[in-house]
Amino acid sequence: MELFRWGNVQKSPSTSTFDPRRDNSTLPSARMPMRAEDLQPPDPALPKGPPEVEQDIVPQLLIDHYVSMIDPSRAQTVDSEIARHCAFALPAVALTLGRANWPLVKDTYDALASDMQWKVRRTLASSIHELGIILGDEAAGQDLIPIFNGFFKVSFS
Repeated sequence: MELFRWGNVQKSPSTSTFDPRRDNSTLPSARMPMRAEDLQPPDPALPKGPPEVEQDIVPQLLIDHYVSMIDPSRAQTVDSEIARHCAFALPAVALTLGRANWPLVKDTYDALASDMQWKVRRTLASSIHELGIILGDEAAGQDLIPIFNGFFKVSFS
């Protein structure tokens, strides 16, 4: 399996590729004015204050929404399986953000690892080896091994 690299993209007239490094102000969505009725009050489940780590890989609002998926009120109002979906996507989010931005999702990982639903914990346990590769030895030893030991203890209880 080959990782995506910007140099490997073949440009063709039928292919549409969003490039975050390009000025996208010419896109139709960028030219549409904001209306007062489009604005909604902020979601109370979203994190308050500035992010822990400055990054420009993914829009911060998207990360905030992802992190807020573990809020228990979301399971009651949005989807009872939302925490499992969040756990399933966590390795991809970590890969996209890179190991330098692990602190942005570490608390989410810790919360999912102690979730009451066994399906959420099983989903995390199934991908812990991939997350270890993504994060590297130091972060894996510091952040993942205690979680692994916790999963190991629960499985033999």
